Amino acid sequence: MRFSFQVVVFLVSTLFYVSIGSDEPIGYGYKIRSVEADGGKSLTAVLDVIKNSSVYGHDIQHLKLQASFENADRLRVHITDLDKKRWEIPDAILPRNITTTTAAPAANQSIVENNLSGPNSALVFTLHNSSTFGFPVSRKSTGEVLFRTSSKDLFVFKDQYIQISSSLPENRSSIYGLGEQTKRTFRLQKGDKRTLWNLDIPSLNVDQSLYGSHLFYIDVRTPSENGQAAGATHGVLLLNSNGMDISYEGSKITYKLIGGVIDLYFFAGPSPKSVINQYTELVGRPAPMPYWSF
Repeated sequence: MRFSFQVVVFLVSTLFYVSIGSDEPIGYGYKIRSVEADGGKSLTAVLDVIKNSSVYGHDIQHLKLQASFENADRLRVHITDLDKKRWEIPDAILPRNITTTTAAPAANQSIVENNLSGPNSALVFTLHNSSTFGFPVSRKSTGEVLFRTSSKDLFVFKDQYIQISSSLPENRSSIYGLGEQTKRTFRLQKGDKRTLWNLDIPSLNVDQSLYGSHLFYIDVRTPSENGQAAGATHGVLLLNSNGMDISYEGSKITYKLIGGVIDLYFFAGPSPKSVINQYTELVGRPAPMPYWSF
């Protein structure tokens, strides 16, 4: 009886400890320490963690954000550890400009809001200098918000757990992509969760990961009150080779990664065909195959 009682006490105390620990948030977000803009070409900011959380490991204390236009229709937003180099897809695999400097920009606390948009760019990146870090990406011609992180959507950056979300207009947004998985429809459905962890298996069953991870989606919008026409389309690519879950809730899309960096590319479109053209301009065109090879 004594042994049994001790076991019960141990189990109860363990469950109590776990329940207390589980009340702690995964993270508390980040705040902006400093911002530096380069004449509409790029923007660099340093982010500091607001409060530490021990869930899923320790928060990375300081982050570096760089936003830049690579051409008129392509915006890149890159977030990584300010102090240490982290794993990224090598430039030899996908040639692009990878910034390796860890220098922090000079403090600039007087700026309330930073807009990044070149004279010929189709997109606008806005960095709000509010109590909690967040940013929207919008279409310049209509002001339509295409991707938005905010204080309501938890932003977490740990060594082996990264989480970022974007709100979406549920009644106007149709998402396609985020393969490679077997699905009943190409369009993402509310409640879909996709685990990007590649498997070399036949595509016999539904909801299975397959041979490759393609962290790219296109968003086709219905007409809006601000004048955006039906079918206006943009694309979003997250360039990261780590395992992850992506959940789609209709009004929000959330990425949960187990490593690497946040390296987002936004493609302005505005048609599905032009989005695919802009995307393949970055990652490479399909190789033409001779007719006799089929």
